[in-house]
Amino acid sequence: MTIPVPQGAARLVEQAGLGRLEGVSPLAGGANNRVLRADTTDGPAVLKLYFHHPHDPRDRLGTEYGFLSAAWAGGIRCVPRPRAADPARHMALYGFVPGTRPAAATAALVDQAAGFVAALQRLRLQADHLPPGSEACFTLADHRATVERRLARLAALAPETDLHAAASRLVRDEALPRFHAVILSADADDPLPPNRRCLSPSDFGFHNALVDGDGQAVFLDFEYAGWDDPAKLVGDFFHQPAVPVAMEHYPAFRDRIAALFPEPEDTARRCDAVMPLYGLKWVAIVLNDFLPAGGSRRAFSAGPETAAGTATRLRRQLDKARSALARLATLPAFPA
Repeated sequence: MTIPVPQGAARLVEQAGLGRLEGVSPLAGGANNRVLRADTTDGPAVLKLYFHHPHDPRDRLGTEYGFLSAAWAGGIRCVPRPRAADPARHMALYGFVPGTRPAAATAALVDQAAGFVAALQRLRLQADHLPPGSEACFTLADHRATVERRLARLAALAPETDLHAAASRLVRDEALPRFHAVILSADADDPLPPNRRCLSPSDFGFHNALVDGDGQAVFLDFEYAGWDDPAKLVGDFFHQPAVPVAMEHYPAFRDRIAALFPEPEDTARRCDAVMPLYGLKWVAIVLNDFLPAGGSRRAFSAGPETAAGTATRLRRQLDKARSALARLATLPAFPA
């Protein structure tokens, strides 16, 4: 289905050296942004229109384009190629990646994900100009405060509909008590030194990947990327709910990531300590649609929807949050 060409898209194609733009059509995905296929005389590309909002001032385009530029310059090819950007129009052009989102997180894919993280750490010197990731956490207190802030926003939701009231009640009655039960050691909670911080894709998992016919993964969506705690990367990887990663892979993945940094045993312990928090963080992320900014992002990426469509979407997110909370009860105990 072709759609109207966004203003400036044709010039962006020319700037990228891809010839002439012949048309654009929607692509699946893009929960926060609009993602389009741009058909050019030199072949397909991906045109991404980034969400921007006064209450969400993050530079999504600058973050993603800068991260991919550093990765591509460093020889990493399991990411899309950055082709051209138009910051004034919040729009960028990337190489087209064929493939489908994986149905399951196989051992081979988990191995590729760990390899991608390792490759990123070899770019530390070239990428030292990149900023901290979105919600970067460099102390245990940062981790706790970040999750508490997300949960508190949801607990305070106005009961404008029965679904909003149910989401707020779920957070107050189930998620917050679990949060308060998580004990983090306050011993020596100094900021993580730079040599133990990772260059992180952020929001890392197979919900942001495509796999080709040969089983090779390409990782996508780096609008929150930057320097962060490896423990946060590991926590996000195992708790994102769209393509769950079985906990049987956790010890090997954690240890492989920890081995990339000085004092790997301490990094592994840090991963264990924050794992329960990141399960709760993802409960909150699933419920983001109930927040005004979250609803605005969805409307931007997917277009207007009817009241019935909104209710269906919110009900689906509430069910996902309940499932995520139920999964937390099945996880092994992690030492603080």
